[in-house]
Amino acid sequence: RDLYFTFIELPKFTKRISELAPGLDYWCYYLKHAPETEPTDYALLVQHSPIIKRAYQALDQHYWSEAELNMYEDLLKAERDRKGIERQKLMDAEARGKEEGIQRGRKEGRKEGILETAKNLIQQGIPLDVISKATGLSKGELAQLS
Repeated sequence: RDLYFTFIELPKFTKRISELAPGLDYWCYYLKHAPETEPTDYALLVQHSPIIKRAYQALDQHYWSEAELNMYEDLLKAERDRKGIERQKLMDAEARGKEEGIQRGRKEGRKEGILETAKNLIQQGIPLDVISKATGLSKGELAQLS
């Protein structure tokens, strides 16, 4: 891959906002005019190049007081903490759901095993009252298996 450099002389960049081509022109305009950008020009710039909106936000933060910056960082931390708590709750719920599913599956498996055993005992001619005592199934349940 070839490496190349592009040198931009911002004083020679004279395009008006209506003349900007997508890409580098927007960045050149931002670099040259960021501090004095009018709200209408700002809206047009960020509409065509959303990443420039982040650049304006970073520039704006540069002028914040220490108290404003601390408050912003506290809000970011609170938001990250909230998202972390939500992720943890979701992971805990998923783990509980998996465990409940495993327990339900085991219970259903045991029930199926008991029913299969009861069917085999019925086929061997074992009395229903004996099978009922051994499996815990009612005589009605056993009658459905016959």
